Amino acid sequence: PKGVSGNIDGRTKRKTLTEIIYAQLEKQLLDKNGKKINKTGLENLGALVLQMVFEKKDKDIMKELWHYLDGMPKQKLEHTGDEDGPMIIEVVEHHEKKHE
Repeated sequence: PKGVSGNIDGRTKRKTLTEIIYAQLEKQLLDKNGKKINKTGLENLGALVLQMVFEKKDKDIMKELWHYLDGMPKQKLEHTGDEDGPMIIEVVEHHEKKHE
């Protein structure tokens, strides 16, 4: 029929690279002998990132990390129209034509 795709469900769903990496990072690490270490890959990655931040003492990296952890500070925004006048909003209605 017209307008119906042959692929109703769309593209085959598969895991994203991010999902695969997170799954690997959530696993416990193993030492050289195959013995489990009491730390996940994600915990190890976090420790390495923090170590790099502290060693470099780079304020930009520290600020970026802080924003990722706590989010950006709220900003107050003010919107005005032309020459700081009131903002005019025009509402336009759209009516679809029915095809018979």
